[in-house]
Amino acid sequence: MFRQRKLSDLAPNRESDTIESPEMAKTASTPSTTDGLAEPTKGPAMSLPTPKPPSTGFVPEIPRRAVDIPGAPTRRPGPRSTQESKRLIVGKDISLTGEITACDSLVVEGTVQATLENSQSLDVAEGGRFKGRVLIEEATIAGAFDGDLTARDRLIVKATGVITGTVRFGRLEVELGGVLKGDVAPLSESGNE
Repeated sequence: MFRQRKLSDLAPNRESDTIESPEMAKTASTPSTTDGLAEPTKGPAMSLPTPKPPSTGFVPEIPRRAVDIPGAPTRRPGPRSTQESKRLIVGKDISLTGEITACDSLVVEGTVQATLENSQSLDVAEGGRFKGRVLIEEATIAGAFDGDLTARDRLIVKATGVITGTVRFGRLEVELGGVLKGDVAPLSESGNE
């Protein structure tokens, strides 16, 4: 008796549509609510899409992965702290000669012949060479040092480290294999260096 219709058959713009049953007529003429959304109905009209309420505008942040492009320059991280900005690294196969004064941390992987004063730390890496005079808070020697070295706080000599010259320190730590040659003594209580 009643014929089922497809959703496309219920489109109101088509002139050939006719309503076959009184129930379907009641469904088709159901008044809409004040917000423009149709009230739920029975029968085939129930499958009609209803407009969705507007979204809240929330868009979750999705972390983006950096793409590695061969041959492209690498991006540097954001701003560094002032402590890191006064760090000098002398890389392998690089030689530096002179006086270093405005450096908090010096890392030597190559060769340095210089005077280093009023700095926080010196790190001579394995294979690195330092020749000169150093007045520092803390020093770690894993390479070769030749000259005058005063570490007010702590001096660490790694197993591959060799120090030759005049050495003064607050505290001394020498790994098995580390070598100290020359005038080696702790700093005196009176502060003489």
